[in-house]
Formats: sequence, C-alpha cells, structure tokens
Amino acid sequence: LFILIKDITINIYFIRTIKDTKIKVYIIIIVEVVKKLLAYLLLSILFYNNYSIVVNFNKK
Repeated sequence: LFILIKDITINIYFIRTIKDTKIKVYIIIIVEVVKKLLAYLLLSILFYNNYSIVVNFNKK
C-alpha cells in the first residue's frame, strides 16, 4: 500500500514538472534525500528496539 501511494505521488510530481526540468531535478534530489532519511530512521528504530530487547533479556 505504502509503495503504491509513493509511486502515485512520484508520478504526479513528474507530470507536474515535465515542463520545468529544473524543478524536476530538485524533486528527484528531495525524494532521494527523504528516502535515505526514512531508511536511516527505520534502521535506527529497529536497532534501538533490538538493543533494548537484548538488554532486557540480560537483566532477567
């Protein structure tokens, strides 16, 4: 579902910015940066949760 929504929004962006290539390039860069930030956040959350679980197991 999330991937579907993402694809639709990207398609809308491209349709809107076909005339202005400068904006298109900026949007591509922004999308890539956002994707990297989201991936980093997801990884950090997963690592943090795994770490806390390990710590809890060691305490018991």
